[in-house]
Amino acid sequence: MSRGFRQAVSGLLAALIVAGVTLASTGAPAAQAQGSPQIDLRVLVIGLSNSDPVTQAWESQLTAEGVPYDLVLPNGSSLTLPNLVDPNNANRGL
Repeated sequence: MSRGFRQAVSGLLAALIVAGVTLASTGAPAAQAQGSPQIDLRVLVIGLSNSDPVTQAWESQLTAEGVPYDLVLPNGSSLTLPNLVDPNNANRGL
């Protein structure tokens, strides 16, 4: 993989993780205690490989904090992202 691709993936990974962790730590337990609707969010982790130390660190931290996530790894030089919208309801993400 080219250096530019790795930097782009690393930057995107960091941005997604920060956004996901921020959303996951905004007081959801207090909201649930008050009977408010629950928001089910999952972090999309885009890693370089299973052996990449940055990917492993994010997986470890998210697991330790109980934050649900999906891991996507590139297949060669391409990246196939999962479907992010429910095919039966365009207003509902997966």
